[in-house]
Amino acid sequence: MVTFSLATHTNYRYESGQFLQRTEWHRVICFKPGLRETIMNFLKKGQRVHVSGRITYGEITGEDGKTKSTTAIAADDVIFFQSTTQ
Repeated sequence: MVTFSLATHTNYRYESGQFLQRTEWHRVICFKPGLRETIMNFLKKGQRVHVSGRITYGEITGEDGKTKSTTAIAADDVIFFQSTTQ
């Protein structure tokens, strides 16, 4: 399994004209062997990607014994976009 974080941005404009960008972070997991190796070999920090998959829910138990809910995107496909600035 490979795991990486993905940021999505939403832009808002207030009535005053001021702009605000909100960033949300998502955990992406991949179990598919071929795609998993491609992600490990080619994905770089800050690279733009398109992820297709499904949302998964689960629970993990922390070291303190408390249960926490988790949400992740189980990737079925990842498309890499080349940066125009290298």
